[in-house]
Amino acid sequence: MPVVLISVLQSGKVHFGHIYGIGVMGCLAIYALLSLMTVSGVTLGTVVSVLGYCLLPMVVLSGINVVLSLQ
Repeated sequence: MPVVLISVLQSGKVHFGHIYGIGVMGCLAIYALLSLMTVSGVTLGTVVSVLGYCLLPMVVLSGINVVLSLQ
C-alpha cells in the first residue's frame, strides 16, 4: 500500500486518504464475509495479504503513470 501512495504523491495528487479508507473498509468487509461463511474462520492477515496481492497491477500502473501519461 505505501508504494501506491508514493506513486500517487509523485504524480502530483495528494488525495490518498481515500485509498486508505477504501482499503481498510474493503479488508474489513471481506474479512467479515469470509468469517461468516466458514466454520473454521479466516485470519485478518490472510485477507489483507490476498487483497494486497490483488492490488499489485494498480501499483504497477500508478508507477507507469508517474513516468508516462496514460490519457
